[in-house]
Amino acid sequence: MASAPGDLEKAEASRTDYPNSNQTTENSATIDVDVKKSENAARLTKIFITSCVLGVFLDPLFLYIPLLNHDLKCLRLDNTIKIIALVSRLFTDLFYVGRIILQVCRFENCSPFINRILPESCSSKLITSLIKCFRELLPEVTEVHEKEYLIPSITKEIRESSIIVDILAILPLPQVAILIFFPKMRVSGSFGKRIMNFLVMVQYVPRVLRIYLSCKKARKPFKGHIPLWLKGLLNLFLYILASNVLGAFWYFFAAQQMISCWEHACRYGNGCGATTFNCHDHQTSRNITVLNNLCPISPPNATLFDFGIYLNVLQSGALWSTDYPLKFLNSFCWGLRNLSSLASNLQPSFYTWEIAFVAFISIIGLILFVYLIGNLQVGAVYIKSSP
Repeated sequence: MASAPGDLEKAEASRTDYPNSNQTTENSATIDVDVKKSENAARLTKIFITSCVLGVFLDPLFLYIPLLNHDLKCLRLDNTIKIIALVSRLFTDLFYVGRIILQVCRFENCSPFINRILPESCSSKLITSLIKCFRELLPEVTEVHEKEYLIPSITKEIRESSIIVDILAILPLPQVAILIFFPKMRVSGSFGKRIMNFLVMVQYVPRVLRIYLSCKKARKPFKGHIPLWLKGLLNLFLYILASNVLGAFWYFFAAQQMISCWEHACRYGNGCGATTFNCHDHQTSRNITVLNNLCPISPPNATLFDFGIYLNVLQSGALWSTDYPLKFLNSFCWGLRNLSSLASNLQPSFYTWEIAFVAFISIIGLILFVYLIGNLQVGAVYIKSSP
């Protein structure tokens, strides 16, 4: 049956009466997409922050790899801890690599640049679709523009992003310093020792900075009103994290101090003559008695050699023990105790690196204490101002 002319006129009038209905539907769909992108970005940020914190917490495992042999007076690498440290580092670095890929895909000139690098046989549509797929995980990103790749433009995008921090965070500094250089170098009076210690310590700068930048971005939805219990829990966790790292460095520096004493004894003792103290290069003619006499631990003799703040860990036998829970807890307890007391109970020997380490512990403890006081004051003000 054909429609009457009056019905057609009414239908046409109804379309003209609501001209913005389609536009409203499109706007709501766009808002839903934006909300979904924001939720995905927030979820990815939380996962990435967790992986960064886990990486900083597990990185000190590399400092426990050196293991001393008390009977043969030599150094070897603990294979068990070495495997665990390498696997955990690889796992956490994968999150950094994934974030680097996501950040590169956000660059406006990413697609033209990749199309220029890859051979012509690769599909341009495939590259574009992959980039769009990555961009769906991030909010507020621009669409792919097929324009000519310009080096100044891509350089500006890299400079404005935090991709440089992520690249510095995944550099294999502890793997190279501890697994390759440490067993082969002479520790006492060695410039290579200072370089190695610097590389091991500086790796934490980009990793901690990455956590700070991610947390700064993640806290924006709170608008500054973070619950007090969450601030207290965060401050406690910072103390635990710092104690874990400082305790591991205490163990690592103690191993260097013991080897320094052996090298010092070999200069003045007879029948030693070792160039390195690697257990693979062990010399059967080494005079163990001379090393025991010139490097006494129980009881110590500061006139012969002053072990300073490392005497405790040497007397405990943790440096040549494979009791891992006891080794980790001993170092963690030392770090927490001295961090909370601002290293006021430590009496370092007359060695530059040891004095600098004690000063560093005092500074970190003071910073965490000031941060705690600041959070308490801000919380008190917020409670008073709240209705």
